Amino acid sequence: MNPEEDVTRLLRGMMTAADEPYGGPGPTHARRIAAARRRRRRGLAAAVTALVLTIAAVGVVLGFAGGHDTDRLRPIAPKPTASPSRTPGSPPPSGRPSARASDANGSSSVPPTSTPTVTALRPIDWRNSVMNLPANDVCPNTRVQFSRGVASLPPWHYEIAPTTQPVYGDVNQDGRTDAVVVITCWGTSTVGGPETRFMIIAFTGNAKGGPTPIGFVDGLQAYVDPLPSLRENGRVIVVDWRPESGGTLVRTHRWNGTTFVAGG
Repeated sequence: MNPEEDVTRLLRGMMTAADEPYGGPGPTHARRIAAARRRRRRGLAAAVTALVLTIAAVGVVLGFAGGHDTDRLRPIAPKPTASPSRTPGSPPPSGRPSARASDANGSSSVPPTSTPTVTALRPIDWRNSVMNLPANDVCPNTRVQFSRGVASLPPWHYEIAPTTQPVYGDVNQDGRTDAVVVITCWGTSTVGGPETRFMIIAFTGNAKGGPTPIGFVDGLQAYVDPLPSLRENGRVIVVDWRPESGGTLVRTHRWNGTTFVAGG
């Protein structure tokens, strides 16, 4: 038999032979395959975990970065509302007159802004008041704050005369009510002794209703409180003194536009 016939017969035998059942790999090979599969599963799980952690870290970083985003923190301004169109000649909104409105003569019909003026002196608690004393030759020119009628500015002491009430009138003829007040003062031996000195002072009112000095009217040492009064509708201040030498001394004072003049 020649070689070709041997090959042909072998091939035919293989083609017609029944298939043998596959018994699978042996125990050693099977263990190797299982171990390889477990390694692949662990590697896949580790990769998934790393991917999740990376995504979380990126989210945290973006979150912190967003916290410093000034554009996101800036409040949103409301959109401006368009003013409704107005028919020419019609009044402006809210019924207010137009700032450009004018009368028939072409002058503005908007009233000018008024300047606040000094108000009249209203009744105040003189015994608990704060005032500036005008310059005088009896006691120092200073700012005094009274509490229950007295003030202490060593070496000087001041008091609202307790037995003499202020008198009210328009003493400087400016159309506002003024007040004439008796104030006493005394010092220590180093500044002239403890003898009581009387100051007659005229006050007008400021914008808050407090006292503002007009000027010094009179001053003297006496053993009783002087009694001020007004006459000629407040144009003349009359002071009835009781000097230590005895008797009666009456002085009159009139405002000349700058100061009080005695005997006017």
